[in-house]
Amino acid sequence: MRTPGRFVRLASFSTALALACAWASPALARVEVTLDAATLTEFLRTVTPPAVVLPLPSGKEITMELRDLRVNGFDPAAGKNGRGLVLTSLRLGIPALGVELPLEPKLSLDIETAEGSKICVLRFEKLSIPLPMTGALDVSPLLPTFRVPADAEWVVPMRQGDVQVKSRLVETRMGAESIRFGFDLDMAKGK
Repeated sequence: MRTPGRFVRLASFSTALALACAWASPALARVEVTLDAATLTEFLRTVTPPAVVLPLPSGKEITMELRDLRVNGFDPAAGKNGRGLVLTSLRLGIPALGVELPLEPKLSLDIETAEGSKICVLRFEKLSIPLPMTGALDVSPLLPTFRVPADAEWVVPMRQGDVQVKSRLVETRMGAESIRFGFDLDMAKGK
């Protein structure tokens, strides 16, 4: 799976097959979704703001532009709790300083629970940029954090009637070439 289009078609086919098998009675199915580097790159480019504006103590602002964000791979053995890190590259521009730096930040993947639902959280880990006179500055807390709800509930209209589907994230596994998310799907005929 190298393109989001193929990923969506495969996910739709898998969901339709699972729903067809479960139509007669309530059912529980396990579904795995795999995100490779290209698919995750497209997702991150879609949700990443093109610039981050930082307020300075003087009352002025400085703009950091995030350009060409790309996922280069995965390091499953690194990071906190052995969850692994997503290896990326980007160009960080600071127009006010005339600075443009190629950087290779790492993103951590954490799963948090809020109001009974799980959320996937991707955040930049320590990212230091060298600045003249001030030395290195860690800009990771200033960069966006990506929060994506993992659990969902929806209705699939079918010829025989609506099917209620609830998905719950039960596991994540990072490998050398992709991240796999395991979901339990509860499916029941609508009322």
